[in-house]
Amino acid sequence: MFDKYYDMSAHQKQLNDTGLVKFEGLLNEQMLDKLEACYDRIMAGEYVSGNPPPRRTHPPKDSEKYLTRVSYPTVADPALVGLFMEAGIGVLSSRLMNSDFAQAFFIHLVNKVPGEGLEYNISWHQDGQYGKHLFSGHWITAHIALEDVNSDDAPILYVENSHRLEPLNKREVSGFSFRKPLDELGQQFAQKTGIKWNVVEYLSKRGDVTFHDSRLIHATDNLLSGRTRKTFVLHLRFEHNKLLFSDPIHVTNEPPQPNFYVDIADSIMCPVLHGVATDLPERRLKAG
Repeated sequence: MFDKYYDMSAHQKQLNDTGLVKFEGLLNEQMLDKLEACYDRIMAGEYVSGNPPPRRTHPPKDSEKYLTRVSYPTVADPALVGLFMEAGIGVLSSRLMNSDFAQAFFIHLVNKVPGEGLEYNISWHQDGQYGKHLFSGHWITAHIALEDVNSDDAPILYVENSHRLEPLNKREVSGFSFRKPLDELGQQFAQKTGIKWNVVEYLSKRGDVTFHDSRLIHATDNLLSGRTRKTFVLHLRFEHNKLLFSDPIHVTNEPPQPNFYVDIADSIMCPVLHGVATDLPERRLKAG
């Protein structure tokens, strides 16, 4: 499955020590080309399944001008599920977390475009602060880099040792706050959380896959290189993340986007990428 050897013990230690770990050059060019073809079709509004993604922040005609997030792109192109499996995202994440299965419960495509201003950044947040009502325990997020990410390409910024915090509430730190520059917001959040606000820049290359702890406080600033940054982001849960719900979750959107339901047992929307998730409601899903 993998073209390179990875020392899993060393990678687990790095994840535990720093809150994130990178698998350099995990994806070869053939896999990257397949993923990028799916990505580009979705961005262009070409939905292979005939179904649009449940949420898209900007329509295709505006996506070259604005930071665009597409939620659950697998609904628009189910081939992505097989590609994520083939890429080894489920296998590696399961090994990192010592779990018999890995399920992507939230997948999104992030198209980060060049621009200066508060509306072009993703502010400080923990992924886990949005999942406290869904699962017990912490989990990890995978970032698949389809482009090189240098210092001027809006790399991941993270706060050192913040993965040792418990999930915060949205008033303490929130990625949907664009009110102030990152450095100014960071100082405010440092006072609220009481931690030393030491920000680290995390660069990556095309084909790298980075996993980070759901408790890690992170952000991205303005993209100044002039190049668009293409990323797939997968939020992953494991056997220790016991479900705290069973019914599909109703998600409300701002008009004109429609409201939608997230079904944790839907094998396309929330695919099990490795192993067997035996705790899913209504039916059990098995990875291929």
